[in-house]
Amino acid sequence: MADDQPDYQQLQAECEALKQRIHQLEQSEERLRLAVESSRDGMWDWDVTTGAVYYSPRWMQVLGYRPNEIENHVSTWERLIHPDDAATVMDALQQHLRNETPFYEAEFRLKTGAGDWLWAFDRGKVVARDEQGQPLRVVGSFTNISQQKESETQAHQMRAELEAHVSIQTEDLQLARAALDHAADAIFWTDERGTFQYANDAACQQLGYTHEELLQLRIADVDAHYTPDAIQHILDTLPQSGPVTLDSQHRRKDGRLFAVEVVVSALEFANRRYIISFARDITERKRAEDELRLFQTIVERANDAIGCSDAQGTIIYSNPAHRALFGYGDEIIGMPMAQTVAPAGYPLLEAGMQQVMQEGSWHGESINQRKDGSIFPADVSVFTIVDDQGTLQKVVGFVRDITEKHAIEARQQQLQQQLIEAQQAAIRELSTPLLPISNHVIALPLIGAIDDARAQQVIEVLLEGISTYQARIALIDVTGVKMVDTQIAQVLVQAAQAVKLLGAEVILTGIQPQIAQTLVALGADLSGILTRSNLQAGIAYALRNGNARQRT
Repeated sequence: MADDQPDYQQLQAECEALKQRIHQLEQSEERLRLAVESSRDGMWDWDVTTGAVYYSPRWMQVLGYRPNEIENHVSTWERLIHPDDAATVMDALQQHLRNETPFYEAEFRLKTGAGDWLWAFDRGKVVARDEQGQPLRVVGSFTNISQQKESETQAHQMRAELEAHVSIQTEDLQLARAALDHAADAIFWTDERGTFQYANDAACQQLGYTHEELLQLRIADVDAHYTPDAIQHILDTLPQSGPVTLDSQHRRKDGRLFAVEVVVSALEFANRRYIISFARDITERKRAEDELRLFQTIVERANDAIGCSDAQGTIIYSNPAHRALFGYGDEIIGMPMAQTVAPAGYPLLEAGMQQVMQEGSWHGESINQRKDGSIFPADVSVFTIVDDQGTLQKVVGFVRDITEKHAIEARQQQLQQQLIEAQQAAIRELSTPLLPISNHVIALPLIGAIDDARAQQVIEVLLEGISTYQARIALIDVTGVKMVDTQIAQVLVQAAQAVKLLGAEVILTGIQPQIAQTLVALGADLSGILTRSNLQAGIAYALRNGNARQRT
């Protein structure tokens, strides 16, 4: 018995140690159980050999299952994996089972008891292998990361939206920059001291500088109109004054100047003030304005009256000469143009306006009326102004008082009539020259053709000469008449008869043989007319008989 005493004591000590170890394990297990139950993660313990799996209450709670609703087997887990995720999950698990990875991790979707899908982060580790290295037991846990996934999805959407917004903003900025770079007007950005920070292509082209050269300059280097102090004053007062529009001159790199219109404004951005200037080359506009001023000066100072009406015939412009001619002041603006025409001139106006509408212009005379009612004749030129579609916009008229012209024309007509009468008298005297031969003898030589007017003239001159000179004998010489017809024969007979009525005698001289034959053929009665072969013989006869009659 004495020999067995130590063995008993040793066994008792080992039992006490084993009890203590068991107690420690129970405490450790209790702590683990409490930790698992208090954890948000679901625990699982898989017996690889049998396929049995221990799913912790938290595991089932998170997925929404009761203990009696699922089988504690690995196939349950496999059925709950989303079909789209199964291949990836199983591949990660098999790699770890083959000891290719230090642990198993996967993110996938699990089907919940409610039928929807829950995102899980699953992780585990082989804790026991056999002698051949085959896995015997795998322990792991899973965490519900649905909220995290939703946050990630929202973050991804927000990031995508932000990227899209940034992309749009970037495109907008690029578009805005391209629009600025290719704008027709020169665009500058400067700092508060007037140093260029940006200049578009048009600015460089206008001034003849490269972008790099221009960004080394200030406004005062290119503006030839304002002094540096004046420029700085404008820049300093922009926040208070707001945008300003200025006419100035810019200087090109080669020294040439050109007119510009500049719109300047201030912009606050990122706690900095920028000055933005838009400069437009107005050289052509200035030239057009100069030409317009010249035209206005010419029109305003023109001696001719110039008026303009709209398409409805209302006067919209009247130069000083126009107002003075019609006796109106500013009240003429807005009057009907027809009010300046006298009633007697309406037919002329109507005809003229018809031509204007058809052909675009008309020139003629009109009868116009002043404010005081006085009437005057006028020389009028009218033309129309139409738009691109040919629609009438304005009617322009040039009016000139031709009262004096008409008076001059009347005097000219009077003088012309007097001249004509004088010419006719001279012609009559030349065509029927009456020659006094002696106190009682006159001669009338006829030359050329004799028409009705001249026939009457011959008789009048002959009778007037007999009466004036108290002639007893009148010689009519037809040597210069080459042809004799019935009319001439009748004139000779009538002349002889008229002379006899005054108590005188007619002697016809210069009858050529062919004329004698014609007179006979015509049956002319020349029985009361004495004839001689030529004027000399007739004069000799007249002198002898005239003297004899005078003595008697």
